[in-house]
Amino acid sequence: LQQVINSEQAKQFEPALAEAAFGFLKCQATSKVNVVSLTAALKASCLHLGVKIQENVDVRPLSITQDRIDLVHTRAGPVQADNIILAAGAWSQQLLPSTMAAVVKPVKGQSLILHHDTLRLKPLLRGLGIFVIHVGDGHHIVGATTEREAGFDESTTPQAVDFLVDKVRKLVPALADAKVIKQWVGFRPTSCTGKPSVGFVDGVKNLYLVSGHGGLGICIAPATARLVAKELSETRKG
Repeated sequence: LQQVINSEQAKQFEPALAEAAFGFLKCQATSKVNVVSLTAALKASCLHLGVKIQENVDVRPLSITQDRIDLVHTRAGPVQADNIILAAGAWSQQLLPSTMAAVVKPVKGQSLILHHDTLRLKPLLRGLGIFVIHVGDGHHIVGATTEREAGFDESTTPQAVDFLVDKVRKLVPALADAKVIKQWVGFRPTSCTGKPSVGFVDGVKNLYLVSGHGGLGICIAPATARLVAKELSETRKG
């Protein structure tokens, strides 16, 4: 599924690519997914299975009673459960008990949408520390910066535009005259250990943490979900 190819071979696959000193890695196992559509489908499936979803409800930081969390306090009232799965992305740390050491932190990333009147890239491209992907109608997503000490700063910057546009022009020269039509900020939930945190929290019998996947959360969500379901099912049986 993966093949090392030279610049000439790469240009046969995608003529818009720049020359590369060391060639390219062609991966046929890579695909793309519309995250908005995927999330909507997941919600619809959960509702069909009888899952109760409360949206736009603030959750207060969790508190431990002895070695358990008895209640999750929300703006809509308390919620009780045998086991609690905390999967709040980069915000997970804010909901963990204050006595716990840091396990996940946000890494800010700024991304762009560029529009080109005629260019339609076929593959998802990665190189020079960025990715470029065509999402329809000449719109290409370019991402992303890596700002490790920015916290939850939601501001966009012209420096990020310059950085990303410079990289994309070196990777795909044909996008040199593309127009920036959108810029936004996201926060990657990055583990303080460098590895995703998936499992029961030490010292808290019924708190299961799922976070720290960095920029790969949506990619490995199915595998993570299977692991969570398996471990919680075994706990229930035990």
